[in-house]
Amino acid sequence: MKYIILIFASFLIALFVYPVANADQQIIMEIEGMTCKL
Repeated sequence: MKYIILIFASFLIALFVYPVANADQQIIMEIEGMTCKL
């Protein structure tokens, strides 16, 4: 359950940071890395 909350939280953070930062690709890679670890 903790992993689901972590992924959901990181997804929300990515949604907020996406239009602001130019490092959106790194965020996507981090989310994919977290989901792959599961």
